[in-house]
Amino acid sequence: MLDEIGLFDEDFFAYCEDTDLGLRARIAGWRCRYAPTAIAKHHYSGSTGPHSPFKAFHVERNRIWVVVKCFPLGMAVASLVYTMARYALQLYATLIGRGAAAKLAAQQSPWVLVATIARAWMSALARLPEMWRRRRAIHSAARIGRRELGRLLRVHRVRLSELALKD
Repeated sequence: MLDEIGLFDEDFFAYCEDTDLGLRARIAGWRCRYAPTAIAKHHYSGSTGPHSPFKAFHVERNRIWVVVKCFPLGMAVASLVYTMARYALQLYATLIGRGAAAKLAAQQSPWVLVATIARAWMSALARLPEMWRRRRAIHSAARIGRRELGRLLRVHRVRLSELALKD
């Protein structure tokens, strides 16, 4: 599989690179198996800490790149609305002191969080042409259709409340 689709996208550097790899594999027709006895140990945000501007920047920028590279076009456009709804819910969560955004805002400042998200968008948009070229390559070699990919993304979507209210 890695010979066919490539390794982790090094431009991601940290965060969401596994999502990108998994989606590229699925688009290329690869499947995964559930191994209920397998054990994987992962130290959540062990390198950066769970509530850091570094993490917030990379998660947000790389999430945008995953959407651009891998999502069907209609879902990529809908992702903008979903993102605005997430930001609104994260703002509310920050005001009531819940979720990762509230923890980051409490450790830094709410303005650091706003500036971090703005920097992430500027960085993502600056590389948009390159990510679009990669998108064309990924989807030109697709072995599953857009409808199937859309179905998979809908079935495995993460609820807004989990994104905004969870630590």
